[in-house]
Amino acid sequence: MIPFIILIAMAVPATDTLIAMEDTSKSEVTILLTGSQWKWHYSYFDQDVEYYSNLATSAEQISNQRQKRDNYLLEVDYPLVLPVGQKVRFLITSQDVIHSWWVPAFAVKKDANPGFINEAWTRIDKPGIYRGQCAELCGKDHESMPIVVIAKLQRGIRRMATTNQDHPA
Repeated sequence: MIPFIILIAMAVPATDTLIAMEDTSKSEVTILLTGSQWKWHYSYFDQDVEYYSNLATSAEQISNQRQKRDNYLLEVDYPLVLPVGQKVRFLITSQDVIHSWWVPAFAVKKDANPGFINEAWTRIDKPGIYRGQCAELCGKDHESMPIVVIAKLQRGIRRMATTNQDHPA
């Protein structure tokens, strides 16, 4: 009987934690992330801002004609810009095949499936540059889908995101 009581005592707080991990309500920012071969599309809800984020590694680096940078195959032309200290909700989908939006520092890895929307959330504690990539074998240029997130204090978010939108792919 004692093991059963211990198990129940452990299950209640564990269940609360699991439910909280999946609760995307009360978010302050919502971003629609759409994977498509071979780029990500970011759309900020409640703002008229959307843009594509493409691999920025040059063809010369890939073909060994130029020296590779430190973040080889993990550079993008227009990163996702997120606020620090706010709950950010991600709506994740795909336009073509299965992709997977993965940023290890955020503990977020969700599949992007055509015709479905998955949800995830994070709260970024400190400003910085965070990197991830598509973690699904989504085709021949799978390695060409890096993710770069710039976490900034709130005052620089709108300006930077709008700048990214002004340069669509």
